[in-house]
Amino acid sequence: MSRNFTFDAALTCGLDHATGDIAIVMTSDLQEPPEAIHAMLREFERGYDQVLVKITKRGSVPMLRRLLSRFFYKLANMMTSGMLPESVSDFRLLSRRCYKAVLSMRESHRFLRGLGSYVGFKTTEIEIERAPRFAGQSKWLGTSLVRVVIHGFQSIFDYSTLPLAWVSIFGVFIP
Repeated sequence: MSRNFTFDAALTCGLDHATGDIAIVMTSDLQEPPEAIHAMLREFERGYDQVLVKITKRGSVPMLRRLLSRFFYKLANMMTSGMLPESVSDFRLLSRRCYKAVLSMRESHRFLRGLGSYVGFKTTEIEIERAPRFAGQSKWLGTSLVRVVIHGFQSIFDYSTLPLAWVSIFGVFIP
């Protein structure tokens, strides 16, 4: 890429170049163990088009970020009828038909976790514990809380018309 775009844009770029029967999306910081790919492949062989990785422990993330994340997913699930599973990472396996469906939606605000849920293919989860970062610092943890909150609300608004309905109702009743 010519510059540092968003994380989801980088993942989309990788999927744009995928040609295999499956694509495995994984960050390079090795917090998610590559050994989990075997379990993901077993689930794919059982007929799942999408295998998500649910993080059961993430001790290296500060408490405030964990609380904000928990709040985001509770709010997002309430507003999207449970479309966004909680504690699921970007580490995932996608069948060709699933990643092609995700790529067919070219939203300007990319949120692959939501797009993966939205396409509606047969999905399952495996659980892992997230290891401490092997090297470097998380850019996400260094992002300002204001940007994190804005990104969270953008992600919810992309998959729910409920906020628009609320604003419309309040607009009618408030002079």
